[in-house]
Amino acid sequence: MIELPEEFYREEVRSGHTVTASTKKIWAVELELLSEFDRVCRENDLPYYADQGTLLGVVRHGGFIPWDDDIDLIMFRKDYDRLIHECGDKFKDPFFLQTAYSEKDYFRGHAQLRKSDTCAAIPSEAYTSKINQGMFLDIFVMDNIPDNEDDLKKEIDELNAYHDVMTILTQRDIKGSALTKLRCKYGILKRRLKYGNVASVYRKTEEVVKAVPDTGLVDKLLFWHDVKSVKKIRSEWYDKTVWLEFENTKLPAPFMYDEVLKAQFGKDYMTPIKGTAFHPDLIIDTERSYKEVLGK
Repeated sequence: MIELPEEFYREEVRSGHTVTASTKKIWAVELELLSEFDRVCRENDLPYYADQGTLLGVVRHGGFIPWDDDIDLIMFRKDYDRLIHECGDKFKDPFFLQTAYSEKDYFRGHAQLRKSDTCAAIPSEAYTSKINQGMFLDIFVMDNIPDNEDDLKKEIDELNAYHDVMTILTQRDIKGSALTKLRCKYGILKRRLKYGNVASVYRKTEEVVKAVPDTGLVDKLLFWHDVKSVKKIRSEWYDKTVWLEFENTKLPAPFMYDEVLKAQFGKDYMTPIKGTAFHPDLIIDTERSYKEVLGK
């Protein structure tokens, strides 16, 4: 557990946006998750970096973007693989490292660190999915990117096909034409490969991304599902690490964070544009477990 000063939980206005006391409670849990993640990474010499909205928050606000509700981190593939294959059991209860290997029905291409005695459930999955649905922080993985559009599109298409299979194997609430379309894709793929479970399919996605040679360009290919979303991030931008203020702590960032943020958000990233939380519809509870909230 981390200790935050009483004033941290008070409602305040940041960048013209009112951050409510309830949002502050969410942030407090996110900071707990971050503290536990940082502990395991430090003890096992695993580099990681702030990413996406969290990196933008670090640089522009010195903390959370006022209307954001989670923490995004990223690792290079070799470090990410060590994390999920060697360090999953190093997180202390109630924290749980969630991957396709640690939980049967987890189908996302990135890991999440969950706090099991809280709840953050996506409505479409809340009552049908059997996975841990505690509050989470996202841990993305950087993989090599092909240096031409045709090869990139081919790779994205292949990864999307595997993602569809994982969806079929885990999501029990898809109906109608969407289900028919997915089953058609699944049938085509199944003739090529035999799938036993989600982990075996996820392993195929790892084979795809690891087959790409080092081009000096990286991004989170197991998260994006179209070519336009992929950002050409130069791996050399992460050659050094800088530690920047983030709420009550510090977060590691690539030393060329300006280039990273320009690639992700455009050259005017320092100008705040009021948005919404990435997960605006979550069923969220900072004090009760997802099992209690969802009646599981």
